[in-house]
Amino acid sequence: MTFCQRQRQPMVRGNKAYNGDESQYGLYISNTQGASNKYDGYQTQVSHAYFMVQIPQGGALLEFDYRLQGEGDEYYGISDGLKVSIVDTAQKPVAGFGMPIADGQYVRQTSWTTAQLPVDGPSGSDDNGMRYIVFTWVNDNSQANNPAVAIDNVVVRFDDCPEPENLKLCPEPDSLQASSAKICWDAPQTDVRLYEILLHPSYAPTLTEYFHTTENTFLLQGLDELTYYSVQVRAIRNELSHSNFSNPLSFETPAQFPVPTHFAADVTDQGVTFSWQGEADAYVLSYKTTDAAAYTDVAVNANELTLDYEQLQLVQNYTARLRGVYGESDSSAWTTEISFSTPCGIAKPAFCRKLRQCRLRYPQLLGQQRRNSFRLIQMDNRGD
Repeated sequence: MTFCQRQRQPMVRGNKAYNGDESQYGLYISNTQGASNKYDGYQTQVSHAYFMVQIPQGGALLEFDYRLQGEGDEYYGISDGLKVSIVDTAQKPVAGFGMPIADGQYVRQTSWTTAQLPVDGPSGSDDNGMRYIVFTWVNDNSQANNPAVAIDNVVVRFDDCPEPENLKLCPEPDSLQASSAKICWDAPQTDVRLYEILLHPSYAPTLTEYFHTTENTFLLQGLDELTYYSVQVRAIRNELSHSNFSNPLSFETPAQFPVPTHFAADVTDQGVTFSWQGEADAYVLSYKTTDAAAYTDVAVNANELTLDYEQLQLVQNYTARLRGVYGESDSSAWTTEISFSTPCGIAKPAFCRKLRQCRLRYPQLLGQQRRNSFRLIQMDNRGD
């Protein structure tokens, strides 16, 4: 990095402003020769830090993290802030003078934020692709609004990693709940090591959270009810290769309705009786064998349900869950899943019990004429 500036409050490389734990060094303006990330007001200043890079035919992507307060507005112009210029090498920076163009302007972002700028490749046969990437700090002759600019993690990416497409709520029941949302997207046709997910409430873009996953689905948790959110995702090949963030997906979480409590299963020889407590208008009980993927749903209008062994299989491990239904379409979240196992057999039929009683009452008859046992069974089978 080359510096082009006056020395009163220069741009320096130091350890008072950086983003991340790896290098612990950043690039920032300092009025104390690197001991702080502050600037003085009531003086005019233009400072540059720049480097040269050769851009291939397909272009590239400039990415960097920045933080500052400053003054002004990104759309109507900044008086104290950061400007970034991408120019050919004929336009070398000069201390005290601004660049002829600014490809990006940044101000009033006191939390570390990642910025991206496209870098065009050679425009013709006489263009060798050599470019200056110039970071310029400007402040006018008015008061200071600290901190001054700080820059870190500057990367020029030369490959074109395609961004994930078709970001959406997963097309499955209950993918959107009061405190969670399950999202999915189409994976790029390339090797992807990781996906990075950016989430923030729509009303507060600065309250950004980042998540990572190796799959093209993700469950966002810990959301607030009745809140609009915006989420984006990008693909990461390696530390120096990743896509742009996808188009944002916006959604609103529904209201939180009470979840049924004391959900339990009582296994008997006749079936499994589920019970719970709650004041919902109705309930949905959902069950499956533990190793199955799909649930079976049963609508219930009471606080108890019994499933017999025509509905359940014997000698199986099951998982069940329950939720309340309010009105025509609103529902609570699912309860915590419970597990139970069905027995290996059922109670003997009534005629078997009658036969045992008969043998106890008339042992001499059954002992003398064993052939009558068959007749007794037949009689009991008929209910006689």
